[in-house]
Amino acid sequence: MIQKMSVNKTKKLKNALVVSLGSIVGFINGMLGGGGGSLVVPIYQSLLNMEQKKAHANAIITILPLCIVSSIVYLLKGDYNYYNVGLISVGVFLGGILGTFILKKANNDVLTLSFYIIMFYAGIRSIL
Repeated sequence: MIQKMSVNKTKKLKNALVVSLGSIVGFINGMLGGGGGSLVVPIYQSLLNMEQKKAHANAIITILPLCIVSSIVYLLKGDYNYYNVGLISVGVFLGGILGTFILKKANNDVLTLSFYIIMFYAGIRSIL
């Protein structure tokens, strides 16, 4: 009985940590206009023990509603250049489809290395 209570308490604390980290990710994504998906991947992997490919797929699904809400807020504020948005959206759409198919076939080690290289590059670019 005591062990069951301990497991339930641990699960509740873990869930609270995941929700708290999710809130931080949402704040960062909303404030910077993106990047939250890349922050969610490690949460899925380390705290929720999710396989890497599933973590990447779930990160996209997790961030989608936030991106929609943020987009509406930015749209209402008039912070859009419709021509540029339309232009880059075509490439993003096509790249997203291609990336989804490649993710299914990608080796986990290659995926991990690619993810870390892109995150490192993005971090350096942000600093500079």
